[in-house]
Amino acid sequence: MVNTNKPVSGRLYSLDALRGFDMFWITGGEGIFIGLASLTGWPGLKWRTAQPDYVPRYGFVFYYMIFSLFLFRAGISLRFFFGGIAALLPDTWAPLIDGIRLTDVAWVFLFILFKKKYS
Repeated sequence: MVNTNKPVSGRLYSLDALRGFDMFWITGGEGIFIGLASLTGWPGLKWRTAQPDYVPRYGFVFYYMIFSLFLFRAGISLRFFFGGIAALLPDTWAPLIDGIRLTDVAWVFLFILFKKKYS
């Protein structure tokens, strides 16, 4: 019999898929859509090729979300990384880890506070 018990990986595959999607657009994936739109003339592809264009403060387009997605993904990855590191540290480091978490919450609160004040 073949042993089908595989070791459980600590990777979050949806995060890997999100990373691939984001890196596709960062590295110039819109060129593929521009080429396909010019070859096929499909309306959906033509709409998608107009998305990278700059829109002067009339909302946002798809292309604006790429860097935000990158920052979101980086934040999620760091959380899993530091969570794994925290599990390896001795219990004497627990107050330091709690202080880092409290600092993170304070940064988010200050960001929201100043965002509302200067908007």
